[in-house]
Amino acid sequence: MSKEIGRRSYKGQVITKNGKFWGYPPGDCSTQDRAWKDNVAEAIIWNTKLDDVTKVFCPTDMSLEGSEIKNITKTILIVEDD
Repeated sequence: MSKEIGRRSYKGQVITKNGKFWGYPPGDCSTQDRAWKDNVAEAIIWNTKLDDVTKVFCPTDMSLEGSEIKNITKTILIVEDD
């Protein structure tokens, strides 16, 4: 059984559109691989204040048009395994 030994939270923003999140595959932060993701865990979390999605890099074959910026809090749980 695992026991929680700590947690860390931070605030940021994500870009969302039609239930998807602007992000990249886990472990790959290349700007070229950005795409709409179904899983919020793959969302890019900006810790700087975004006020306009047009300032964010987007590959030419994709669009951020119609998307919105949402404020979020991400919490990481740290557990000790038995």
